[in-house]
Amino acid sequence: MGVDWDYVDSLIRDVMDSINRVNRYVGKPYSELSEEERLAIRYLIITMVGSLNALALHIVRRHFNERPET
Repeated sequence: MGVDWDYVDSLIRDVMDSINRVNRYVGKPYSELSEEERLAIRYLIITMVGSLNALALHIVRRHFNERPET
């Protein structure tokens, strides 16, 4: 089974979208961010980590035929 490049592209787009959204927030000083904006940044970072994790696991499984231990 090979790498599903459409899936990889989708994950990369998700990460890039999250980065672009975070960049819109971080233009303000932290003290000027509302609680909602701080929570949005936190959520976007969490979703980026999830997408990057899925990307890494997909490549390891499909390209290297390996299974993570945990």
